[in-house]
Amino acid sequence: MDKNEECYFQSLKRMEKDKFRTSPEVYVFAMRSSIKLLDDREFMENNPRLLKDALKYGYKYVKYKNKQENPGDFDLYYSVDVEKMRFIGLDEAEYYYHESKYRKAAYYAKKVYKLAPEDPRVQLILGLAQLTRRNTKEGKANVEEGLKNLANEPSDKDENLLKKEQDIIYFVARAASIELVGMSKQQLATEIIETLSPVLTDKQKETLAAEFQSQVSEG
Repeated sequence: MDKNEECYFQSLKRMEKDKFRTSPEVYVFAMRSSIKLLDDREFMENNPRLLKDALKYGYKYVKYKNKQENPGDFDLYYSVDVEKMRFIGLDEAEYYYHESKYRKAAYYAKKVYKLAPEDPRVQLILGLAQLTRRNTKEGKANVEEGLKNLANEPSDKDENLLKKEQDIIYFVARAASIELVGMSKQQLATEIIETLSPVLTDKQKETLAAEFQSQVSEG
């Protein structure tokens, strides 16, 4: 058993004990070791839920960290681990959007949101994902709230993470547009596309608008 497996199983054992059940560290260590084990094909074959469990441990870390007296102290040590988990979750969501498997993509978008509910772009992604699942009420509300909160986005945000989120917003917006047109909600689709203007590149806006017009014409 290598050190990552040992850390993983040791963390799981500690979760079962009352002493550690609400400890942020035990969950972040489980998440960290899970991330490293995702590249181990044999381990993945024996633990097919590893990615989903890693996201769950990440959420529990965030949950219990925020209940501590000084949650910022934990960020000094573990924020990089959470960012890695966010990247992996967003990659998974992007993969399923390209495969037109919107239910699975929305699942991962929601899990990433739980890792960083304060991130306005993640809230945007969640809202768009909800629109692809035809949850128009909550989806529209989260899109609007996410855009409103962009003013509070940290100025020192990791550039790679920002680029990843921007790309995902574009991909999910395309999927949401397809679903809304299919529901005969062209007006809502138009509103969403126009609302997203501040977070899309000029090329993305042009492509999104052209695809929308094509969908409407075909419909």
